[in-house]
Amino acid sequence: MPYQIQFEKILSLGQRPRYANDLCVGGDLILSMLAPTLRSFYLAFESKQEDEGWRARFRDRQVHLVVLVRAVDPKAGSFDLQLSSRVSMFGIRGMATDTLELDRLMDRVVRQLKSWSVATLSVKRLPK
Repeated sequence: MPYQIQFEKILSLGQRPRYANDLCVGGDLILSMLAPTLRSFYLAFESKQEDEGWRARFRDRQVHLVVLVRAVDPKAGSFDLQLSSRVSMFGIRGMATDTLELDRLMDRVVRQLKSWSVATLSVKRLPK
């Protein structure tokens, strides 16, 4: 089952690029802060802005992992992350599933967020 991580962190948006919508505001900054950690553990890291927020994709062997960052209220610094995993079989990505790699990803992301002194950090499992 995917994880949902919610937290608050006021970000300095400055002269940021134009965002597709309010869900995307600040997601690039969150992923920029997570990227060094994610790149050090995972392969094929890529991120981009989508209609539903900023999405980072990467993999750990045959497990494809995703972090979706959405702004709940960017002015208040409220953000939502969704972490999910899929297992490839015969070169085809399967359905979202629980994996040990997803649990490790959640631990790494939470550890990184705590190091930034985020407020009101909460983690919960989501239905598939």
